[in-house]
Amino acid sequence: MTCVLEKRKLQPSQGRAAIRLVPKIPEPICLSRGVDGIEHYGKRIQVRAYVDDLVVFASSREDVRRACEIILEFCTWTNARINKGKTKLLGLGIWTLHKTTRTVVTQRAAGSAGVPEKLLPQITQPRFNTTHSSHPYFTTSLSTITNLLKAGIFTSSTVSNHRATYNHLIANIGQPGRTEIAKPDLDWASIWRWVAKIKGKNAELVWDFNHNQLPTKMRLTSLNLSNDDQCPLCNDGQETDDHLMLLCIEKMDISLWLRIQLTKLGCLKPLKSAINGDVGNGPNKRKILALIQSYIITVWTSRSHNLTPAINEIQSLWSSLLLSKTLSRRQLLNPKYSS
Repeated sequence: MTCVLEKRKLQPSQGRAAIRLVPKIPEPICLSRGVDGIEHYGKRIQVRAYVDDLVVFASSREDVRRACEIILEFCTWTNARINKGKTKLLGLGIWTLHKTTRTVVTQRAAGSAGVPEKLLPQITQPRFNTTHSSHPYFTTSLSTITNLLKAGIFTSSTVSNHRATYNHLIANIGQPGRTEIAKPDLDWASIWRWVAKIKGKNAELVWDFNHNQLPTKMRLTSLNLSNDDQCPLCNDGQETDDHLMLLCIEKMDISLWLRIQLTKLGCLKPLKSAINGDVGNGPNKRKILALIQSYIITVWTSRSHNLTPAINEIQSLWSSLLLSKTLSRRQLLNPKYSS
C-alpha cells in the first residue's frame, strides 16, 4: 500500500512526504472512508487498489495517522502482515534535513505525521533519496492517474471501477508474467480469454488456480499462516495446486475420469496442460472448457469442506454450465428446462 502525503500549504521549510505500506490483503473501502485524500484534475482520490497492492493518498498528517490505525486494525482482525520489503517513504518537495541520513529523515517525517511507534521500524527502509521531489515512485503514480482520467476510467461523477483500472494498466504490457514464464509451453493468450468469459467468483477461482494462488496448505505455510503443509485428505504429500487437482491419491478416480472425458471430447493435450485451460481448438472446445471449469470448482469446493469430490457433482455442474451457455434466461426460468 502506498500512502502519498501532500501538505496543503507548502512552506519553504516544509516538504511533502509519502509512506508506502504493503499489507498482504488490501482493504480499500474502509481507508477510502477514513482519509480525505487529494484532489487531482478535479477528482478526489483517497485509495486505489492494484491486485495485491494498495495506494492511499493523504492530504494531512491526520490522514496518515488514520490510515495507519485502519491498517493495523485490519491486520489484527485478518492476521494479515505488512510486507516490510515494499515499505517505503516517498518524498516530494524541499527537505530541510537533506544532509541527514535517509533513516533519520524517514523516522522524523513518520513521527511528525503521528505514525504509531510500533510501525516506525517498518517504514524506515526508503529505497531512494527523499530529497528528490521528482522521484519516479511519485511521478509514475501521478502519471498513471492522469492517464486513467484521460481514458475516462476515473471521472468526477462515478465510482472508480477497479477491474477497468486493472485491465487498462495491463493492456499494453508486452512481457510475460511469472505465471507465463513458469509454464512457457501453454497457450496463455487463449487461456486468459477463456478465464475472462467466466462469470463471478468462478472466474476468480480459476484465475487463482492458474496463478498458483489458491490458499492451499503449501501456500499458507509459505506465508507463515499455517504450520502444516500436508494434504488434509490423503496426508501423503504437500498440498500444492497440482497435488490438489491431479496427484492426491484420494482423488485418483476423478482425475482418471477427467482424463477419459477429455479424450472422448477429442482433447489431445496433456492433462496438466488441459487443467490450466490449454485444450487446443477442436470442435468440442466449449464443452471441454466447461468441464475443466466444473472440475476445478468442484474439487476446491469439496476441499474447503474437507470432503472428497464426487464425479456426479462435477457432471451436474458441467451440465448446468453448458445449459446456461445454450439457453436464454427466459428459457432457464421455464420449469421445462429446470428439471
